[in-house]
Amino acid sequence: MPNYIVILTLDKINKQSLNFSKWLEKTSHRFKTDLSRYDNSWYKHPPFLEKCAVVFLVNAIAINSYLPLPARIKCEILRLFGAKIGKGVMIKPKVNIKYPSLLTVGNYVWMTKVFG
Repeated sequence: MPNYIVILTLDKINKQSLNFSKWLEKTSHRFKTDLSRYDNSWYKHPPFLEKCAVVFLVNAIAINSYLPLPARIKCEILRLFGAKIGKGVMIKPKVNIKYPSLLTVGNYVWMTKVFG
């Protein structure tokens, strides 16, 4: 008897998944994106490979680590690489910043790692 119940349950699941796939076929035209209209002209490619390597190493050692550096020192390091950072900024441990030259942060901002 339990095998029969499992078969009925699987049959219901298969019917539900078929209904979902039919619904998805009907509504998938709503989710299409026209990539020819995409514009990323604002993006500035990092200037030199050497600078990128230095930023990567400094980020790994000082910014994206649990090394107990004061936030003021982290902000100064990022400013050296071109970041525009306001006053009173708190940078918590394990914050990953790939392109500091593109980073602009206002006053009294806390930057932290998002868990999830």
